[in-house]
Amino acid sequence: MKEDEKYSLGNCPECGRNVVINSKAYTCENSSCCFVIFKDDKFLAQYKKKPSEAMIKSLLKKGMVKVSNMTSPSGKGKFDCILKLKKKNKKYWGFEMEFDKPDSNEGSASGDIVGKCLDCGCNVIETGSLYKCSNTSCSFVLYKDDKFLSKFNKKLTKTLVKQFLKEKKAYVKDLFSQKKNKYFDATVLLFKNGQYWNFMFDIS
Repeated sequence: MKEDEKYSLGNCPECGRNVVINSKAYTCENSSCCFVIFKDDKFLAQYKKKPSEAMIKSLLKKGMVKVSNMTSPSGKGKFDCILKLKKKNKKYWGFEMEFDKPDSNEGSASGDIVGKCLDCGCNVIETGSLYKCSNTSCSFVLYKDDKFLSKFNKKLTKTLVKQFLKEKKAYVKDLFSQKKNKYFDATVLLFKNGQYWNFMFDIS
């Protein structure tokens, strides 16, 4: 191996030369090549992640890498996903996110269709710690340990999700108020705030 190839992480998907590390990025050794992944990549930063050396090696070798404990930008939970490299335009490479396909052997515990996506109309499925759209290009997701509901000792169950997807609201029983130290029932609304879907009490 040549001296300048010693720290190669793999072959550049743009031109086939070596991808190497510098202080700010993983970049092609060919200065005229556009391939570069910055260590403070903005896409991953919103999920509280940075591209590691091992991650880049896997992406260059296999075209994908499974990443655990991605943090929702809204702070509502963590999830696992598959990252792939994708050329965004003529001068920029970035990431795209996919999720594991449901395992048909898992039965009713995972992969069940719970309703239609409120963003694109495709199926919403249960998998792992969340309910997500089956359309990998759609960002719709609801977390089982949703931050709003967790404040009242309540997890987002499949039954509740079905109601929310159908009517954008649900009557939730046995919410617990730590302030008043008692249980209560309330109507909870599902609403879209910018890019994300959130919950709030119906005060009408």
